[in-house]
Amino acid sequence: MMLAALPVALLLALQPGTTTATRAMQADVDRLVRAAEQLTDTWPTQPPPPIPEVALVAQHGEPVTPMLLALLSDDSNVERDRKRWKVQQQAALALIRIYSEAEQCGRVYCDGDPPERIANIKKGWLRVIALKVELRTLSSRELLDRFKRANVLEQPAIAPLLAAKRDRDTIPELEPLLEDNDRHVRGNAALVLGLLGDPRGFETIARILADRSLRPPGLITVGNWTLQAQIRSDRYHAARLLGDLRDPRGVDLLIPLLNDADVDYTVPWSLAEIGDRRVTGALIGQLKNDNPSLRVLAIGALERLNASEALPRLRELLQETGRSNFSGQTTVAEAARHAIAVISQRP
Repeated sequence: MMLAALPVALLLALQPGTTTATRAMQADVDRLVRAAEQLTDTWPTQPPPPIPEVALVAQHGEPVTPMLLALLSDDSNVERDRKRWKVQQQAALALIRIYSEAEQCGRVYCDGDPPERIANIKKGWLRVIALKVELRTLSSRELLDRFKRANVLEQPAIAPLLAAKRDRDTIPELEPLLEDNDRHVRGNAALVLGLLGDPRGFETIARILADRSLRPPGLITVGNWTLQAQIRSDRYHAARLLGDLRDPRGVDLLIPLLNDADVDYTVPWSLAEIGDRRVTGALIGQLKNDNPSLRVLAIGALERLNASEALPRLRELLQETGRSNFSGQTTVAEAARHAIAVISQRP
């Protein structure tokens, strides 16, 4: 799809259903702009923290995309306009949330140049969104072929689009992958089946999550990793896939793993994706964890779940100076302050 045609495609595909919805989105975007303009810090070399309004705008999903794109610029000198630069950064952080282009490298946390600092940012986001629009226009056969050709980190993004076609002929095509030696491939195929309602989907992912068995010689599929590193990677991916699947049965598998060193960095995200309110008590319990990173991740999950019952405990963390060890090195206090602001503003 040509980039020039994309705004038209977006306006057609992402139009909100009612004028009331449009007004609500515009009001939240205006709030984001005002809040970003009032920020006093600058972040020329480090990614900025998202302001609470980012989460409020992102909850509108893809229909708000055209409004956010209007805030972006391809002017390489935009950084000199400090107000516009700050607005652009926060608009990009909202797009990151909407399109799951998270501050992560693929499926694992990382440090690196965040999208809101990359030159020609508007053009970059147009490419990301154009790909999403293009994929939705493909037939189930074309999506299946794209899924099979994609690498294991790209497949989970294609899986829900393929499943949304509701084409049962997809299932026998993917069945051989359920026995693939690469457990990432196996899990990704299971994700599609699970989204299509085939019980083998959830069951396969659950088995990979529990699988600490030896791999036969030659089946270390990720570089020159050790056996233990391969097992950790496979289990981490499976825990992440349970979040993608959003099956409530995943809650009972994931809660006991909140302190499992193989998967503890992704379990809060997956629990929040599943969205089952049963998890809030366990996540609040994580706020006492000695590891600041795990506390920050639990806070983020409670924020996404809009867990107002966590507010008293979150307020107790406003002096906690421990820092997370992933991108941004957010302190516990900063994460708690942000979560309190977001939860307090949501209906």
